[in-house]
Amino acid sequence: MAGTNWKRFPSAALPVLAFAVLALAAPTAVLGSLPGHNNGGSAVADERVGGPSRFGPEWKKDVTAHDVSREMGLEIPDGAERRRAAWQENPREDILLLSFQLPSRQLPPFAEKLDLETPLAEPGPDSAPDSGTGAAAPFGHLGLPEPETVKGVRKGSSCPPCTGNKKARVGYWEIFTQPLEKERARVYLRAF
Repeated sequence: MAGTNWKRFPSAALPVLAFAVLALAAPTAVLGSLPGHNNGGSAVADERVGGPSRFGPEWKKDVTAHDVSREMGLEIPDGAERRRAAWQENPREDILLLSFQLPSRQLPPFAEKLDLETPLAEPGPDSAPDSGTGAAAPFGHLGLPEPETVKGVRKGSSCPPCTGNKKARVGYWEIFTQPLEKERARVYLRAF
């Protein structure tokens, strides 16, 4: 506004004019402070790309296998070893992960308690994860390979509310079983 003749404006109009200038500048200043925007309005890279954001999934800290099994509404069998658990908080629905090893003879009675919709069977080719990292590979957070990538794995699923499981706080779970050496099996459980 250089060169503006301020004497033309009545003194009462100056505060209104100043307010109008500020009102037009405020949205640009606010947008410029948001991740992914600069003051020019064009998108810029967010430095948190690939990491957790306050609006995306985050892993709960200090989660135990007991915490996750209780939330899933199931009991870990006696004799289960190498227990691992994780809880991913998401805006829409949380993902619960649980893994443990047990003697192979304990697997059928454990799977029976899950009221599976179909018997444990090899997963189809469409169940393979998209990649080996990130959200497509949640068991990697536990230091385990994704169950769909393991040879000899069998899969089953269940809807706890559909079968009347009053303990479960989840709507769906998947079980994967992997045969191991010495008559043992690894169990992977994922619940939503």
